[in-house]
Amino acid sequence: MGATRTGKSRLFVDLATHFRGEIINSDKMKVYKGLEIVTNKIAHTEKQGVRHYLLEQSVLNRRVEMRVDQMVNAVLVDEVRQIFIPDADYTKGI
Repeated sequence: MGATRTGKSRLFVDLATHFRGEIINSDKMKVYKGLEIVTNKIAHTEKQGVRHYLLEQSVLNRRVEMRVDQMVNAVLVDEVRQIFIPDADYTKGI
């Protein structure tokens, strides 16, 4: 885990090369085809022959759905109501 462009993929390719391992990615953004730059997908040449797997879409969807349910059950809506300002300009994000 870490911020974008900090060298995580490079580190894991180096580790996988050293230990003759493979990489399993669980980043949901990597699923989208045609958005290689936006999602910062590792280039084929940077993989150095290390096999990369994406942790299937259905598994990720189930985990996200379960997490959202947990957040709602933990009174997420009430928390958001406390910070909501009706006439605020939300076009620039939170």
